[in-house]
Amino acid sequence: MNYGKALEEVWEWRAAFAKELEKVPENERVKYINDKAEKLCRQYGINCRKPAQKEPAHT
Repeated sequence: MNYGKALEEVWEWRAAFAKELEKVPENERVKYINDKAEKLCRQYGINCRKPAQKEPAHT
């Protein structure tokens, strides 16, 4: 696969993901993106670190 074709494919993935993300409620998007990234990392055998967990706010 040449660079131009790979770049075109990545932009197609990006457009599809943007449409997918529109359907996810705004308050769930961060979790959705992190879960999707983790799944794709496993699928492609990429060693990715997990995002830091949010600490509850102290009041």
